[in-house]
Amino acid sequence: MNTIISETWQLVKISFIHNYSLNSLRRGGAHRSRAIWAMVGLALLALFVVPFVVASAFGTAYLLAQYNMLETELVLAMLVTTLVALFFSIYKSPGFLFNLKDFDIMMAFPLRFQSILSSKFVMLYGSNSLLSLVFSVPMVIAYGVFAGSGPLFYVMAIIMLLFVPIIPMLVGSLFAFLLGMIASRFRAGNLVLIIGSCILITAIVAGSFLLQTVNISGDDIMAALTMINQTMAYYFPAQWFVNALAHGDVMSYILFIGISALVFVIFVWVFAKFFRSINSSMSEHYSRADYKMKSLSVGSPIQALYKKELRGYFSSQAYLMNTAIGVILLTLFVGSLIFVSPAQLASLMEIPLDFSAFMFPIVVGIFGFCLALTCTTAPSISLEGNSLWIPKSLPLSFNQIAISKLLLQLTVTVPFIIIDGVIAGVVCQIGIAETIGFIIAMLLFTVMVGLLGLIMNLWFPKFNWKSQMHAVKQSASVGLAMLCNMLLALVIIGVYIALGLLVNMMVAALVCSLIIAVIAGGMSLYLRSKGSLLFYKL
Repeated sequence: MNTIISETWQLVKISFIHNYSLNSLRRGGAHRSRAIWAMVGLALLALFVVPFVVASAFGTAYLLAQYNMLETELVLAMLVTTLVALFFSIYKSPGFLFNLKDFDIMMAFPLRFQSILSSKFVMLYGSNSLLSLVFSVPMVIAYGVFAGSGPLFYVMAIIMLLFVPIIPMLVGSLFAFLLGMIASRFRAGNLVLIIGSCILITAIVAGSFLLQTVNISGDDIMAALTMINQTMAYYFPAQWFVNALAHGDVMSYILFIGISALVFVIFVWVFAKFFRSINSSMSEHYSRADYKMKSLSVGSPIQALYKKELRGYFSSQAYLMNTAIGVILLTLFVGSLIFVSPAQLASLMEIPLDFSAFMFPIVVGIFGFCLALTCTTAPSISLEGNSLWIPKSLPLSFNQIAISKLLLQLTVTVPFIIIDGVIAGVVCQIGIAETIGFIIAMLLFTVMVGLLGLIMNLWFPKFNWKSQMHAVKQSASVGLAMLCNMLLALVIIGVYIALGLLVNMMVAALVCSLIIAVIAGGMSLYLRSKGSLLFYKL
């Protein structure tokens, strides 16, 4: 056991330094400046999110205190952490556990499978815990302030919060392993993994929406809180969590930490037996036995590059799921409007206003933020990895390479924008001209998102990844592109909604389309003038 712990610690330390490019801080020049800018971007993102979370946590605690149900704040902290860890584990686990770039190297070292798998889980845990703690820590602090808890409460709370994501993370990883075992039996294993992950995520999001459509009014808030408490009562760790923090029950504290650690050890010990076989099967390449020579087709360089981008995109579960999650959520939201009309939503929430008048502005906001999440270009250059020399050595211009990557962005988003836009226009009962104007604005917006992603990836490339998940999810280019896209979406959506309510939706679409076109045009000019120089310096 000591050997496994020692090996796991060494692997985690190496992976952490490698994945987050900590050694670049010691270097001078571009490497150091990129790392500093990445930290600045993360700090800005934290400043953007944390105040909202803290305000929500204290507002909820104040409301619960009025109903003498302050302990429910702890239940909500547990619930939010569990759902966040479960959701992100399901769609991030395959990228951490399968299709590893360093799999063959690690198998060649005299390391135990338990150590390798444990290190992967620890990195996955760290990735999930950071986001979970952003939501749960303010809620626990808010409870402590309103309950007048002492310093020991906060120490116990922080320790227990570190263990909360373990069980939901293992449940998500269990789904990933089961999908991996199924996928490894098929020739198109990655496709099976992608489809299975999409189904699981869709089921979770759809289930969350169904729970939100329960007819609960403001007068029934006590019943709603009671329902949450009763639901979490079936999850034994939640009972131990609340008893330990609210009542100082030491036995519940020990049980919570002990059971979480024990489940982790058992899970790693069991699934380490399948870790090698699954990864080996999914790294196999099949060739047809009945191969026949056919006439070769001829296409343009951009067409060939575009086909290469498509193959790479649909063969990578990590790349597809992390960039397509925005349009998946968008489609689920728009699809829900077919079954739940604006009038029904107003009735469910007992809003005494004509809710249909505000429905389309809400749709505009959802479209903007979901499309801001869908940026295939931000990690596209980083994913070239060690093979970047191939496109650089080909007799191609950077503009051709950039166009092929931008075409992938449009392939992923354009069908969803058109179909979802038409459905939203019909459901919200706006005119044909307004619907077309809205769709054009969103098409221009996704072009702008793709161009910004390319610029960020040229500024902050990441080629030293071991798993594609690191390039797709943990690179500075992706984080900064998402932050900038969100800020742009916030401004453009604000202008769109304001003009739509004050003037009309057609004028809003025209003005926003013009603004987006100007911004996208500036980005395009920058890529044409500076992009080639930056690309060939990589």
